[in-house]
Amino acid sequence: MVSLSLLLFPACPDLLIEDITLESKTVIISVRSTKTSVQCPACARPSAKVHSRYVRVPADLPWIEYGVLLHLEVRRFFCQHEDCSRKTFAEPFPELRLLRRCPLPASPVPRVLGLDDWAWRKGRRYGTILCDLERQVPVDLLPDRDADSVVSWLKEHPGVEIISLDRAHDYAAGARRGAPHAILIADRFHLTKNFGDALEPLLDRHQDLFRFGEGVETAPALSPGKSLPPTEDLRPVPSKQAEQRRLAHREERLHRYEQVKALREQGLKIGAIASRLGVSRSTVERFLATGSFPERKRRRKEVTKLDPYRSHLARRWQQGCQNASHLWREITALGYNGSYASVQAYLTCLRTGSSLPLTPVPPPVRTLSSRQVRFLFQRSRADLQPQEQQDLQELLRRSADLAAIYQLAQRFRELIHQRGAERLDDWMQQAAGFPGPELRRFVNGLRQDYDAVRAALTYNWSNGIVEGHVNRLKLIKRSMYGRAKFDLLRLRVLHPTPPSKQEKGTLVPAADRGACQKAAHAQTSRAA
Repeated sequence: MVSLSLLLFPACPDLLIEDITLESKTVIISVRSTKTSVQCPACARPSAKVHSRYVRVPADLPWIEYGVLLHLEVRRFFCQHEDCSRKTFAEPFPELRLLRRCPLPASPVPRVLGLDDWAWRKGRRYGTILCDLERQVPVDLLPDRDADSVVSWLKEHPGVEIISLDRAHDYAAGARRGAPHAILIADRFHLTKNFGDALEPLLDRHQDLFRFGEGVETAPALSPGKSLPPTEDLRPVPSKQAEQRRLAHREERLHRYEQVKALREQGLKIGAIASRLGVSRSTVERFLATGSFPERKRRRKEVTKLDPYRSHLARRWQQGCQNASHLWREITALGYNGSYASVQAYLTCLRTGSSLPLTPVPPPVRTLSSRQVRFLFQRSRADLQPQEQQDLQELLRRSADLAAIYQLAQRFRELIHQRGAERLDDWMQQAAGFPGPELRRFVNGLRQDYDAVRAALTYNWSNGIVEGHVNRLKLIKRSMYGRAKFDLLRLRVLHPTPPSKQEKGTLVPAADRGACQKAAHAQTSRAA
């Protein structure tokens, strides 16, 4: 029967588990060596005389949600040979190799390289990940995203023929300098996203066309015996204080909108307007892109605990039972666990002659945002839900300008999906002719990266694999809780089977320990 020690430490047959304890989600394993004698590292002669003992506490991999600590008892021995330069020495544990000491396996220079950034701290500090797109593995990590770092890496690893990257200018400049003969490919996802970002402010000018379901009359208060509207349409109107707060906030936004327009007419730039009014650049750009004041979208109808019992209350109310306490006890027996006040407020909507006459709320007015319309325009009709198809058809019917924008967006989608490089020039000419600066800026960006954009519409390589490894890197980085340096993060990302939680002095996972041992033995043999 295989012992527990061999199951947990298969590369360490001399380790003995003495105790296992659980303390606050942490498993503590106490282990020691069973060797009776240990060789001196200086003279290679065995010694069995123990000088002292101490405990090392390296961290190991977690077991699901439990952290793992090893309490490793280490003995210090006397060297009993007079001609040896060492008087005492600590017993080594070469099988328990640390990750920092474990050499990475050699990997070939990638022919097709993917470049992308990752955040040390979002918005402040970034690094770079490099992936072999043919083997679908990361090949290196850089601590920054500077062009010079990319240039140095490419010059140290000659042989890269194709480089896929996002629209960042630093990466493009570094790739051209470091591998001047390589083919640069712009990532198609980023091209689509950049086009959508240019499309949104263009759609902001048509916000008044994005409303559906207007023109509903207010119904009078109801009395017993009369027919009821759908119970889900009965909602209390906002309180007087809440309505006053909403109107005050709207007046504040309207005043800021008018200030933005006035300052723009005076010739101020977007950055200067944002700085003077204390708002973000995106707010100023949104206000300037709209032809009229952009109203806030009303909050969606909330689902409450009372909703499943509204039909029962309405039916009992029509039968003549209007006592709130009695009806509250009825639905409580049916499973309602909400408040009495909610029942009373709903019955107020049904009661005639109430001091707070709450009438049925008309069907809500649906207002699509420019972002929602953007995604309607960028997707294929076959991928839209029935309601989305109806909304799209109605928008195209309402405005010839929206129909032209939709056709332009669909042609760009076809360029991306069908690799229509031969149609790129015609599309750019058509997009540059649209009114407004947004699409012209996007087209100018395409012209600056023309070769990379055309290559994206020719080759099948993309940065999808790199994005996947960025997500994996984030998981590893966050599991380290910021307590390890870049060198350990790099090893964990590039290791063939990276551990899920390690920090400084962390042990190599069981699957990797054998590989590390073989690599160390091979290195020792070469040195000999």
